[in-house]
Amino acid sequence: MQYNFWRFHPITKLFYSRRHTLSVPPSRLMFSLTGRCNLRCRHCPRSSLHDLNESDSSKELIDYVVEKILPHCKYLRIGGNTLGEPLLSENFDYFFSSIEKNKPREVHLVTNLTLLDEKKAETLVKYVDNLEVSVEGSQTAYSQIRNFSWQKLLENIKLLQKYREKHKDSKLRATLLICTMLSNLESLMGLFDLKDIGVDKLAFREFVAYDKDKQAECLWRNPERVNAYIKKFEKRSKETGMCIDIKFKNNYPDKKPHKIHSRKPGSDKCYFPWSCISIDNTGSISCCCNNSLELGRITTYEEGLFGFWNNNNFIALRKSVNTAEPWPICLECERKAMPEMDNNGQTPS
Repeated sequence: MQYNFWRFHPITKLFYSRRHTLSVPPSRLMFSLTGRCNLRCRHCPRSSLHDLNESDSSKELIDYVVEKILPHCKYLRIGGNTLGEPLLSENFDYFFSSIEKNKPREVHLVTNLTLLDEKKAETLVKYVDNLEVSVEGSQTAYSQIRNFSWQKLLENIKLLQKYREKHKDSKLRATLLICTMLSNLESLMGLFDLKDIGVDKLAFREFVAYDKDKQAECLWRNPERVNAYIKKFEKRSKETGMCIDIKFKNNYPDKKPHKIHSRKPGSDKCYFPWSCISIDNTGSISCCCNNSLELGRITTYEEGLFGFWNNNNFIALRKSVNTAEPWPICLECERKAMPEMDNNGQTPS
């Protein structure tokens, strides 16, 4: 059974919750190959940000990460910690050739898969264990949000499957990472049919509005409709045999309590500061996918991992993140930030 990148043993959780200065290295690494993206999706924060660093990770940074950081880590995630598209990086091939001799136990990669070609397909099948493809619907709904051809995406999924069949020893599994919004719920039903062309799993994640004018797309606006579609997804999963993971399944109970959904700060435990180090294309260091949470920066390629791993910022974050008063930036995380609603499903003024 494939290891879940985000899973933790209960004893490990207990260990993490009590120590702030660590003698063991992180088990996971997030690394961004680029800050550039070839798409401009309407729901993406990129559309409202103006200070993005749209550069590729340099070969010097890649060499440092591969030689100084990666050997300590069992699991590697490429992308997902910036708004960049890994397949767009000029150093995509260079990076994978660099890890060939010391490939981590498991490699994840987040992509929109729109730039796939024969060479990249073979690289992914050879090195990647879990490929997460970002989508927001099927057919016309996908094309309208992504401004990219739905048919072309299907061709790319089939191309990937072609190389999976060619390389029988490949461990790659293809997951659709779905940003679930009120407006795309019906179109998501069409994704279950993609099992026949090589999609192994559907992972439904809740849309988080980065701008107030996009809050109409948030699931908390209509819990009843969301619950109805959760049942449809589960039924369709049984019919097709498609594996699903609905991250927000328990966020909206069928029977309305006085408060449909309320999370207090610190109520959802976070273990990233004890387990993960995240490095973006500029050398900024964090512990998760929030690239605004800078805990350090690589300024010299001589410093070792523990120079960052136990710096003052990491220690301060570990002390506060699971308390009643975490850092403000942590309250914006989807693990903690969810609007409180009354029994009519409305957010309080």
